[in-house]
Amino acid sequence: MLIIGESINASIKPVAEAINQRDGKFVADLARRQVEAGADMLDVNAGAGMRDEAHDLIWLVQTVQSAIEIPLVLDSSNPEALVKVYPECKQRPMLSSLTLEPHCLEVLLPFIKEHDCQVLGMCLGGGTMPKTAEDVFAMAKVLLRKTGEAGLKPEDFYIDVAVMAIAANTKAALKVLDSIRLIKAYEPKVNTVCAVSNVSFGLPRRKLLNRTFIPMLAGAGANAFIIDVRDKDTIAAVIATKALLGYDDFCMNYMRAYRQEKI
Repeated sequence: MLIIGESINASIKPVAEAINQRDGKFVADLARRQVEAGADMLDVNAGAGMRDEAHDLIWLVQTVQSAIEIPLVLDSSNPEALVKVYPECKQRPMLSSLTLEPHCLEVLLPFIKEHDCQVLGMCLGGGTMPKTAEDVFAMAKVLLRKTGEAGLKPEDFYIDVAVMAIAANTKAALKVLDSIRLIKAYEPKVNTVCAVSNVSFGLPRRKLLNRTFIPMLAGAGANAFIIDVRDKDTIAAVIATKALLGYDDFCMNYMRAYRQEKI
């Protein structure tokens, strides 16, 4: 199970302000806290539509890497920005996000073919969100085919299964679970990744919903999670889920977390 810290994202107002003001201390501290909490990778997003996204994202990557030593997820809807920022990474990054939009494919597929990177693909195309698990699965198969043709191994590909808010669609969480099962049955080696907090948008006690969703996702076959790792109860849910699903030999990590008062 791969845990990706979600908090260095310009959609969060204090982070956007830190990027605009070049507040390196704020960003570095935020990166360190996420690593200390248990993140395996950190998502870095400078925000589309800001002054110069590629320039801001380069600064963000350099600042984060000055503070921590884990790999990064380069997060942008602008494929040119991803290409520009990639050389700044000290460790093998994950590019996020490849979609089925023609321009995105034209820019990123040749780049993927030439570089040893991991890739996060989103089941999006034609300007619409997939409405059913079958729609997600159909897009996932196209992404798998196109990335495979570009030489990307399934184990280096992470498919985002488009978690949506249950406040807007009561069956949204069930659609995600069904999507994961379909994708993993089709290609067991591919990874499925979930931006967990999307499911609770618009509802009270969001963290309760988020941490309850994690074991459901893992049980369906999801193996990567984009979460707020600073929330102790959410990390506790991840640790317990790993133990229950057999990812934690003799529950050693669970016991270590208990001794360290992480659970």
